[in-house]
Amino acid sequence: MEKGVPIRSLSRGIAVLQLINRLGAVSLTDITRQLALPYPTACRIVQTLVHEGLVEQEVLHKRYRATRQVDTLSHDWRDQGRLVEAGRQVLVEATLQHGWPLTLTTRLGQSMRVTDSSCALGALALRHIDRGSTFPMLDCAAGHVHLAFCDEPARLHLTGTLERGPRSEALERLRSGQLVRSVRTAGHALHHRGGSGVHPVRTSSLAVPVFEAGRLVAELSLSFFASAMSLEQAEQRHAAELQGQARRIGQALMQEPRALVDPATGAKPAWPAAVAAAAPARPPVPTLV
Repeated sequence: MEKGVPIRSLSRGIAVLQLINRLGAVSLTDITRQLALPYPTACRIVQTLVHEGLVEQEVLHKRYRATRQVDTLSHDWRDQGRLVEAGRQVLVEATLQHGWPLTLTTRLGQSMRVTDSSCALGALALRHIDRGSTFPMLDCAAGHVHLAFCDEPARLHLTGTLERGPRSEALERLRSGQLVRSVRTAGHALHHRGGSGVHPVRTSSLAVPVFEAGRLVAELSLSFFASAMSLEQAEQRHAAELQGQARRIGQALMQEPRALVDPATGAKPAWPAAVAAAAPARPPVPTLV
């Protein structure tokens, strides 16, 4: 390696951008703590990334997230960036309304990968979910939705692959066709996850498909404490609402990129004015049992 390589300032800038990309939205304090950077240094790096258009600051919170300009750095980011931009406003509005976090996922192999989540905004957030985190397809509502609404060749391929893994009730339901029939009939999936040593709190989730021009492109999930709401209650209270939110995201994805920009100012409306003006009070955190 040549003398003077690596360039420390460049390496630090890349590390900051990677952290923002991985976590979805971070504060300067998060950056200084996780990367062990002096606060002034972190501030200059972030301001430089904002100047270059790679990072933007959220209106409601002193947090920074990557912009679609990172498309110029990686082709893989492009579709994920479109999905984040189309769905972020929906996730924020919903979480500020009822306190439960919403998550957008896409398939990655036999797992579901988190594209974006509003867990950092809700008083009722179960735990922070990093962007890029993955969950087994058969062990989450989003995975059941994907299996039910993906095309037949993809479903057959995934079923064959999942059959080589451990046996489970969900796998048997998939093999028999019951999982696909029940989810497609209802238009959503429900899943309960028992506690473990690492995450002892029992959680549940409700998920619906997100379509772009009739094509499945993502899954939208709402997560909640099993002690605060039963699966039946979640279905009654939130299923129709979640489906409407998924339709909003699908409609936003079908717009031309320029439609996501305010024609008067040229700025991207990352947050609705009503939300920025006054966020409604969040429900109290439930007592766990």
